[in-house]
Amino acid sequence: MTRLVIWTVCPILLWAVHFGVVFALISATCGPRALMTPEILRATVSLVTVFPALGVLALLVAAARRRGRIVADTALAPEASLAATAYWTATISLLAILLNAVPVAVLSSCSG
Repeated sequence: MTRLVIWTVCPILLWAVHFGVVFALISATCGPRALMTPEILRATVSLVTVFPALGVLALLVAAARRRGRIVADTALAPEASLAATAYWTATISLLAILLNAVPVAVLSSCSG
């Protein structure tokens, strides 16, 4: 049961950290000082997105495998809802991490 709670919370934490890092990078690029160019921002955000996405994907696969085992074993029926929660939390967090990078990829500059 503890693993299912960890698999439920970790994807959300990875998304939150990723969101903060992407926000900070955008602020560093589009702020008054302009610490980096938009091209460097795109490359950095791409690198910063890959690692949390792979981590959440691993948690998603683990949660899916655990969910399949719990559904097959009737003795673990009380954990079935928590396993489904872990699966869907990882799915939504993976989509959120990938969609955090979309504005950086779409926007060509910081003006306007």
